[in-house]
Amino acid sequence: MATCAKCGTHFFQLCEDAGPLCPRCLATEVSLQPLRVTPILVGLIVVIYVAMVANGVSFSDPTTDALLAWGADFGPLALRGQSWRLLTSMFLHAGFLHLAFNAWALWVLGRLTERLLGSVAFTLLYLLSGIGGNLLSLLINPLQVSVGASGAIFGAAGALVTLQYVRKLPATALVLRRDLAGIGSFVLYNLFYGFTHAGIDNGAHVGGLLTGLSLAAFVPLPVAQGEPRPQRRTVATFGVAAVLLAFRGTFVWRARAPVAEFGAALKLLDDGQTEAAIQALQHVVTRWLAEARAHYSLGAALLEVRRFDQAIASLRTASRLDSLNTAFANELGIAYLRNDQLDSAIVLFKRTAGLAPRRSYGHANVGLAYLRAGRAVEAITPLRTAVDVDPNDANAQFLLGNAYLATQAFAPAVASFDAALPHAKDSARVYLRRGVAYRLMQRQADARADFEHAVSFGTRVAADSEVVADARRGLAELGPGRRD
Repeated sequence: MATCAKCGTHFFQLCEDAGPLCPRCLATEVSLQPLRVTPILVGLIVVIYVAMVANGVSFSDPTTDALLAWGADFGPLALRGQSWRLLTSMFLHAGFLHLAFNAWALWVLGRLTERLLGSVAFTLLYLLSGIGGNLLSLLINPLQVSVGASGAIFGAAGALVTLQYVRKLPATALVLRRDLAGIGSFVLYNLFYGFTHAGIDNGAHVGGLLTGLSLAAFVPLPVAQGEPRPQRRTVATFGVAAVLLAFRGTFVWRARAPVAEFGAALKLLDDGQTEAAIQALQHVVTRWLAEARAHYSLGAALLEVRRFDQAIASLRTASRLDSLNTAFANELGIAYLRNDQLDSAIVLFKRTAGLAPRRSYGHANVGLAYLRAGRAVEAITPLRTAVDVDPNDANAQFLLGNAYLATQAFAPAVASFDAALPHAKDSARVYLRRGVAYRLMQRQADARADFEHAVSFGTRVAADSEVVADARRGLAELGPGRRD
């Protein structure tokens, strides 16, 4: 026990260099520090965002691949030797609004925290909180691509809460009291929003908050002039925190070992080694039974090599584990379609359309399955819905044209093919089917022109050899030199 030189209170002294004052008296001696680091951090995240946009990354909605290329956190990569992503992801943002909100929060909360803790302590707290948040994110949701400074910012918010309510610094009464309600609202609103909306990395928020709350309980505070500065305690506090984070990282690495294997399997898929990837994914799903995305990736790989029954089994598991995932339901529908289980395909595509009614592909796939089943009349309604949702969906327009053609509604068929052509990636097949419609309408010159276009465009792509053959048969049926 030590005796306070100012008030005479007996108190427990944590370190030899903590000084002769008890915590209450020491609090009255805390001096506000100059602002150095917060403006640099705000400027740094802005500069990095500008550099990303200048190099072609979307201003408002960056792709996952772009974020990963710049250093986003992603379990399969971070757990396979790219642990530096735990740090770099803190300085990246997924669009202007994301950047603007975090820059504002960092400016408000960072200034308060830095003035109370000092530049060095604040910098270390900021970085350790961000890393701590990313570690918890990896543990909770290792397959989420994560970027943003919010974990570190939550660490600053947590530190301010601890300084006010645990350490009860009078200095904070002057600086914090008017802002504390706003800090609490910031924390609670963002946690609530993260728990109720998809795509928000709440693991990073909670991890950063807990790290900041904990560190601020022990970090030494700058003292008034004349008092000894607790340098050894500063080093010891952050040294212990870094060691504890390292232990936490080791635990995460061990707990999420299948994620690293999953990442290796995905790399095999990217490299075109499908069979090797299938073997790796089969091993992953035996160790990670409840991960829907692992089962989905296995099913998609099996579908690629036409092992339909196995693909369906894996995709059914993925869809059962995540019944609201439109991609899983759609891929299972495709597997059923390719395996000629058309009724099951229709059911799955209808589920896809119901889960994403404002996306055209689900409705279009319902129509495709009906067409494959020879039910062209039933195909028209979902296909019309698809083109209403997205008039530029060339595939939906093409399928609708085929449905009209099958029901002998030739003029609407031609109109649908006309709408498909400006956006079609494979214009040869559109010309072919419109040529068929023209021929049935007895517009022989138009039919001939379209068949010739189909041959011309189709010969440029090896996959269109069947289209070219059909177009040449159409020309032969018209006869040489025949004109309207």
